[in-house]
Amino acid sequence: MRRAQKSGSTPSKNKQGSKGQRKAAEQAGSAQTPLPLRPREQPEPAVRIQNLAANPELGESLEIDARVAEDEDLEMIPSYRPPRRYRPRPTRGQSLLSFLKASLVILGLLVIIIAATVWQGPDAILNMRAAPWGEPIKVNIPRGTGLKGTANLLKKSGIIDSYYAFLFAALWTEDDGPIKAGEYAISPAVSLEEILLILRRGRVVAYTIPIPEGFTLKQIIARLAANSLVEESTAWVVAQDPAYLASHGLPGDSVEGYLFPSTYRFSRGLSVETIFDTMIEQFWKVWQPLKPLADKKGLSMEETVVLASIIEREAVRDSERGKISSVYHNRLKKDMRLQADPTVIYGLDDFEGRLTRSHLKTDSPYNTYLHKGLPPGPICSPGAKSLKAAVSPKDSKYYYFVAKGNGYHAFAKSLHEHNRNVLRYRKRNRH
Repeated sequence: MRRAQKSGSTPSKNKQGSKGQRKAAEQAGSAQTPLPLRPREQPEPAVRIQNLAANPELGESLEIDARVAEDEDLEMIPSYRPPRRYRPRPTRGQSLLSFLKASLVILGLLVIIIAATVWQGPDAILNMRAAPWGEPIKVNIPRGTGLKGTANLLKKSGIIDSYYAFLFAALWTEDDGPIKAGEYAISPAVSLEEILLILRRGRVVAYTIPIPEGFTLKQIIARLAANSLVEESTAWVVAQDPAYLASHGLPGDSVEGYLFPSTYRFSRGLSVETIFDTMIEQFWKVWQPLKPLADKKGLSMEETVVLASIIEREAVRDSERGKISSVYHNRLKKDMRLQADPTVIYGLDDFEGRLTRSHLKTDSPYNTYLHKGLPPGPICSPGAKSLKAAVSPKDSKYYYFVAKGNGYHAFAKSLHEHNRNVLRYRKRNRH
């Protein structure tokens, strides 16, 4: 701006010169149009002014370079920066807020389910099914598994499709009793109410296990283990446990001979003791009626079982059990060695093939060719017919018998007659 000159003043010569210079400059400047000053063309410092109206998500900004000058008429030219994306990293508070929101959503869904159930009644949950149809799926519920653990197992196996619905159904029907451990086979088409009924009544998968007459303890344990019902090492420990034997009143050093042969149905998850208990209880049921007959013969329970186990291994035909029993009774009375091949075989380790003379000379407590009397314990589990034959032998004078090769035996009263039978039937069996 041009300054106004005061009237009546007398300037000096120097002042007049300055005045003239200024006047010439003003005249020269009035002849030109003032040009805008570009920010990057000026050396003066600049001030950045952020556009507060810019979109913060796009990161837009407006830059204005202003020349620091006293002249208020200086024009300011803005320069534009291209927008850029900005993704702020969530803070700990924001993460916690997201977690709380998700929890509220889940809680809201549960509230809706509960409200719908209350509105429609418990049948809405109890009748839920994972599928309209489907084959039974096996699932094992170990001992000590709680309600939540059971729900997890059923969900993972595909038997149910709603963890929480199962829990609700279990709580509504909790008066029906606790869930029992075991292996189950349940179809996904079964309702939650039916599933809980199956689990609480213990309708577990049962495996049919036939134990034939004449099976040894080793064979019985192997069969149980083959069906994943017991661990062999654990079964052997229980079978030879003195405390376990005493709890059942059994003589000897193992349960050999007292695991009664029959067809059983066992489920997985049962203890070895429970399985053995079942078989021993069956033995006692068969033994009790035979005890008076054993007393008349002067036989203890252990002696009866030992003798019956030998008869079981020798006899093939039921009609001959009484005769075979009479041979051993007659020999015992005469203080003769029993000379029973099955006892020798029982005392051998991993016997295979045919019995030889060298086998008969092997020293063993069970070798009745070398030792008189009954062996120290049963050699197998005898059945009811052999037990009965042991306490009620046929009345005979036989002391010998040899296999004919067709399931029957040739009996003899003397050694001479027996030797003839041996030559006759062994020669026939070779052909």
